[in-house]
Amino acid sequence: MLVMIHYGFGQKKLPKFGHYTDEEMAFKDASFDPGADIVCLFEQCEVQYNLNGAQPMLETYVRKRFKVLKTAGVESANIKLTYYSKNGFENIGGVEGYVYNTGEDGKVVTAKMKNNETYRKKVED
Repeated sequence: MLVMIHYGFGQKKLPKFGHYTDEEMAFKDASFDPGADIVCLFEQCEVQYNLNGAQPMLETYVRKRFKVLKTAGVESANIKLTYYSKNGFENIGGVEGYVYNTGEDGKVVTAKMKNNETYRKKVED
């Protein structure tokens, strides 16, 4: 039996979900895109194949973090997920989000996304 494992260590460890770093809060402009309205700080995707009884399932977990640098970037921070919903073939669940702002006193104000801040829109049959 031959088992091969490959690990890559090219990136920093990501902060836990729901937490931020001081470096992220202090970030004001992207040297690679000066004057940008928004930057993607990271995007992580994990795919798992689960045998759930007789029905195999492919589960995809996506985690994204953006830094809005200007008011014009707020709309771009909205996440749009496209999926095939006919006959319940695919489904989206477990959507969570946080927004961090610096208050007038310099302290970070955290707001957790509410369930009513997500919606589904059918685009075609």
